[in-house]
Amino acid sequence: MKKIMKSLFMLFAAIFVLGACGNGNGDTSSEDTESSDAVEETSESTSEETETSSDDEEVALQFLMPGYDEGYLTEEMDAAIEQYEEENPNVTVEIVSAGWDDLNSRIVQLYQAGEAPDMMMMGSRSIRQFAEEGVLEDLGSYMTDEYLETRIDNVMESAQVSGTQYGIPLALSSRALFYRSDLIDQAPANWEELLETAETVSAENDMYGFAIPTDLGNGAHELMSFIYQNEGYVVDE
Repeated sequence: MKKIMKSLFMLFAAIFVLGACGNGNGDTSSEDTESSDAVEETSESTSEETETSSDDEEVALQFLMPGYDEGYLTEEMDAAIEQYEEENPNVTVEIVSAGWDDLNSRIVQLYQAGEAPDMMMMGSRSIRQFAEEGVLEDLGSYMTDEYLETRIDNVMESAQVSGTQYGIPLALSSRALFYRSDLIDQAPANWEELLETAETVSAENDMYGFAIPTDLGNGAHELMSFIYQNEGYVVDE
């Protein structure tokens, strides 16, 4: 069974990357455009009983796919499932659809009910929360060295928590830091320099030393990315 999960996981990951790059209609929510999305596997999908399943046993797998009913990567997902089921006739893949706005609460609901999907797609900003709650599985054993050689290390790290790979990124957007050359000579190169520069600019010019977007969507995403990249938490309990 683990062989089945591994090959299915890799197939979807590859097709998702191509699909995300080729989806030029712009009809995506802020959930996937503001940070990387990742394909995860839930910890409930690898029980001892599952590990010992034979290759010809009838298997039903569930994939939680936000936005599927609204057309987000629907054609790519359908093509991936059709291809995989043709190559593995004993496996049936079922899509569990959810909206982006209620995705996290849907994951919690399914997990608490003992109905967690085998794999799911989510925004990378949520990985840490679910990994620490034991919802996600370490995917290290599913990825070969050959596969990792085709990935970009910095991108893969966006789906890690404390060095453990809990997902494979399939879409991401870049960030750029703008600075005023009349206030500082060069842009900070790391977190420590950013903090020091911001404090200096603020003290010397009676102004905020650093700013991020303040709209409800992008601003919250940016702030959470800064917090999580520095091993912080949004709440303390």
